[in-house]
Amino acid sequence: MEVIRKGFTQVLKDNDSRYLTLLERFIGEVDPYAGMEITKAGDQLKFRICLSAPKKFEKILRNLNTLHNQIGIHTDFGKSMKKSATIYYTLEQI
Repeated sequence: MEVIRKGFTQVLKDNDSRYLTLLERFIGEVDPYAGMEITKAGDQLKFRICLSAPKKFEKILRNLNTLHNQIGIHTDFGKSMKKSATIYYTLEQI
C-alpha cells in the first residue's frame, strides 16, 4: 500500500500517530494495492483513499464506519465516492 503524507512539518501527537498507523494497517489488510493520501491543513487531516478495485468499496467503508464509531470519531464522508471508488473524509485533529 502506498501512503503519501502532505503538510506534516512537525512531530505528530501520539493519538494522531496511533490513528494513522491503525488506519494504514487496516486499509492495507483489506486492499494491499490501495493508495492513501493524508493532507494536514491547519487543524484538519484530510484523507483520500483510492481502492484498487471498486468491489472492495463497500467493505472498507463499512469497516471505516465501525472503526470510527468504536473510537468515538464522527466522520463526514465526501459525495460521489462510489462512482470513483475513492473515499474522501476530513477529521479535526484527534
